[in-house]
Amino acid sequence: MQFILMAVTDILILFLLVYILIRLTRKESKTELTEIRALKDSFEKLMSESEKVTKEMLSDFNKRISDFNDILSQLDDKYNRIRFDMLKAVEISEGLNKTSIQDEATEPYKKAVDMLASNTPVEEIKKTSGLSTSEIDLIKQLTQHKSN
Repeated sequence: MQFILMAVTDILILFLLVYILIRLTRKESKTELTEIRALKDSFEKLMSESEKVTKEMLSDFNKRISDFNDILSQLDDKYNRIRFDMLKAVEISEGLNKTSIQDEATEPYKKAVDMLASNTPVEEIKKTSGLSTSEIDLIKQLTQHKSN
């Protein structure tokens, strides 16, 4: 009988130990579950904040690209205006050069015509204008023919 009593006592102690282990395991499981939920909530919060920051960065990036494109467009417009102004300046400069070259080329002849009109001697016209006698004679004939 003692043997049975000891066996029953051992079985009760064994059940008690199993019960205590099960209770401890469940407490640990509940604690782990609570920690896992807290980690999950923290991760979701972190993902939400990360998504928000990413959207802000994308918005800022798009704004900077838009600003860059505006500046690029303004530079392009300024380049085209400067290019047009430069071409116009070159055209005007070429026109002025042609006019001044023509004026320089015709200057002696105009001077000779004026001097002939004021009856200046041919030798003096030659010295002043640098024209040859035959050129002065030709101018004299042309002006006389024109006046007739």
